[in-house]
Amino acid sequence: MNPSDITHQCLVDDAVSTRYTRFPHQAGSTDVAVVGGKGANLSRLLGAGFPVPALFCVTTAANQGFMAHGSLREEFRSRLARLDRSDTQGLIDCSEQLRDLILQAPFPPAIASVLEAAWQQLTNGHVPIPLVSVRSSATAEDLPGASFAGQHDTYLNISGGESLLMAVKRCWASLWTDRALAYRYRQGFDDEAVSIAVVVQVMFPAEKAGVIFTANPITSNPDELIVNASWGLGEALVSGLVNPDQYKVDRGSGEVREEIIHEKLVMTANGADSGQHALAPVPETDRKRSTLCRDELAALCKLALDIEAHYGFPQDVEWGFANGHFAVLQSRDITGADLDFRDGLEAWQTPRAKAELASDRWIWSRAYSDELQTGPSTPNMYTRAQPHRMRTKLLALKYMGIRRFAGYKEADFSDMPMFRWYGARAYYNTALEKEWIRLFVPPFARDQIALSAFPADQRDEIRAMPFKWFRFVWTLVRLEILHPD
Repeated sequence: MNPSDITHQCLVDDAVSTRYTRFPHQAGSTDVAVVGGKGANLSRLLGAGFPVPALFCVTTAANQGFMAHGSLREEFRSRLARLDRSDTQGLIDCSEQLRDLILQAPFPPAIASVLEAAWQQLTNGHVPIPLVSVRSSATAEDLPGASFAGQHDTYLNISGGESLLMAVKRCWASLWTDRALAYRYRQGFDDEAVSIAVVVQVMFPAEKAGVIFTANPITSNPDELIVNASWGLGEALVSGLVNPDQYKVDRGSGEVREEIIHEKLVMTANGADSGQHALAPVPETDRKRSTLCRDELAALCKLALDIEAHYGFPQDVEWGFANGHFAVLQSRDITGADLDFRDGLEAWQTPRAKAELASDRWIWSRAYSDELQTGPSTPNMYTRAQPHRMRTKLLALKYMGIRRFAGYKEADFSDMPMFRWYGARAYYNTALEKEWIRLFVPPFARDQIALSAFPADQRDEIRAMPFKWFRFVWTLVRLEILHPD
């Protein structure tokens, strides 16, 4: 099967769908309360025209109907009411008991028949009948400020029938792992309020796969894209079984800033009808070879940035590649990174200054705004006030006859990144402030207040910087003569 044949929206007779399933074009397919975070995101991506493998969602109503069958829900409530969340072993034991209750409970025939019909509709017309993946999609998943990624189960290469129903039950059971229970408790999520849907999706026969972040999740630098890639399906990478290749790409130019190629010994194999992550050795010739060529890397970055533009927020995108085609397997907002959304606010900066804001050589302090402002500044305040403050600094340097400052020539002074926006505060560059102190603040005036913006371990060094009194006095005299006003 050509990969391009399965990255399309699956059209389905509405009669096949009930409250227990949703196909992406149907009402409710982007409602997190109905199809969970993963299902809603994938339906949105499909609706926007991105290459997502065909899918349908088993709704939260199916899970609720399953839990309401017999006395399952009452048994859960009783066990959770007795659970001491501070007892680690008790949490583990309770989790195992809850999951066993789900796995051993019979599947309500009405729900089972609907799921079977939806699977037949999804795979109809494909020869041979494709395998599917079955992925958990919790209603508290992929939310801003809370990342449940990796906490719920995924099953690959499912062939339908009983194996499909069992995989769905296993996904439902993963809502009750000890890890998920503990995380929900820490995040303040009520167990009763959290439900789970399931995404059933045609398997994409990826030759290589990975994730791409449209902002650096480690350094929080929004100007860098980070790509992880390995051979086969992406599960070996997600599971930590392979050390992937990593690429750091400049957002503006597309230039590869850094490329780290690791030896990749294993990969997740395609087509094994097991529901598990079947591992296979990577061919000897591919183990130390770059997973992505430059053209593929550029195409992947463009795809990820298009997805980011669609959502309006930096994205963590799971992808696969086969026979010249990329497929999007998931996209979620990046969580856990302290991202700086400065692009629009920094429009007044020169291109060079804007490009250098994220340089590792600067240390930024918010002491300036803490001293002058009584609270957070608005974006309008920042973009109007900071250019004025910048011009004031530059005029001061000009009037005092400074020809070179902090490594910048006079003609390039406007390129100095003096200020930046972060977290509703105007920060200033302490490296430039340090140079200002060296030139214009005598040692006796370098007190704790003057040095409060600097890290404590740098203050003694700054206080001891040599000071040229003759140049300082001459600067004042020159200023009095040439610019008496």
